[in-house]
Amino acid sequence: MSGAELTSWISFAEYLEEEDAEERHEYIDGKVFQMAGASERHEIVAGKSIRSDPSAS
Repeated sequence: MSGAELTSWISFAEYLEEEDAEERHEYIDGKVFQMAGASERHEIVAGKSIRSDPSAS
């Protein structure tokens, strides 16, 4: 699993209410884990590959 566990068990509805768009989290089996952010270089490369993929349109 990635990231540190942030909470004890919560419902999916509670997770959606608490979700912060500034930080990335994942919800697994009632627990919320903080996800690591991607580097700026990764974002640039990923963005270029999406734009060059004809199936992404």
